[in-house]
Amino acid sequence: MKSALALLLGVSVLGLAVGCDPASTEDAGTGGKIAVGTAGATTAGTGTTGGSGGGSSADGVAITPADGWVDVMSNALGIQGAMFSYGDETSKMGMTEDFTGANACIKGTAAEVIMGCTPVAPATDCYGTYWGAAIGLNLNQPKDEATGKGVEMPLPFDASSLKGFSFTITGAVVPTSLRFKVEDAANPVKEYCTWKTISSGTNTVLFSELETECWNHTKKAGTSAETVKSGLVKIAWQVVTKGGATIPFDYCVSDVRALTTGAAPTGGTAGASGTAGAASGTAGAASGTAGAASGTAGAASGTAGAASGGSGGESGGTGGAATAGTGGAGTGGAATAGSGGSGG
Repeated sequence: MKSALALLLGVSVLGLAVGCDPASTEDAGTGGKIAVGTAGATTAGTGTTGGSGGGSSADGVAITPADGWVDVMSNALGIQGAMFSYGDETSKMGMTEDFTGANACIKGTAAEVIMGCTPVAPATDCYGTYWGAAIGLNLNQPKDEATGKGVEMPLPFDASSLKGFSFTITGAVVPTSLRFKVEDAANPVKEYCTWKTISSGTNTVLFSELETECWNHTKKAGTSAETVKSGLVKIAWQVVTKGGATIPFDYCVSDVRALTTGAAPTGGTAGASGTAGAASGTAGAASGTAGAASGTAGAASGTAGAASGGSGGESGGTGGAATAGTGGAGTGGAATAGSGGSGG
């Protein structure tokens, strides 16, 4: 099935293929159209399985797509971007998708890794050429107001206030090789994946459980994603390929939640207009304090000032479409009447 609103989605960062992971760092979130992953970080094996990722979790901030797009105003973290499918040249053949409403589903057959192939650049080996298929979610992708689409190059998302993600996997054919991973904005070649088994039901993956070369976890632990979470591009759910057989898949990702550490959210890097709105709210609150001695008339003045701040804050949320929430909606509104100078 095809996405209902293909025009809303954007294109994610293109990665280069090196290393030993069948995971791809290349994707093209074109909005409901299956993207071709010509790149692919490469792997020399399907990896080891660790503890189960299953478990119940209703905590965290819900990240819910609407027709393949997560809007910045839909969550308190400022996460915004396309949710889309992508795959290598072989795996995407015949692959179908459903990104209508809150759905995020793909169905098809991941390619068999043909040893002795001629690697397709920028892949450096056959695992990079036949890396599989995936569902991706860009975390900080501004929208081009002129086209209504996500910009081609998503921005880094500061996930310092997060400790991981939870999500639910459903479907008729959930492959045992399903892998959750994140991509570093500073070095898209490096992906951080989990050694935990991703299975049907609710899964929780912490940044401390994501590492480079996760398939070698039992032999040598990789670098933790905790070291790069201040600048992530996307998260993804990948069907990992293997030699000797193809891998059928038919699965959906839902109830995605960002798990917070309790620290104030940081998020993206844009949203300057929201900061200006917050200043307007602070000025309004001060007007309310000054007018308190003059009675009702002064209080009314303070209310009007606070409303001005709220408007400015909302402008920031819109202007910083894929922002980190540094000036998003509600920042200006924090300096509301009744709190005096506590907002801003």
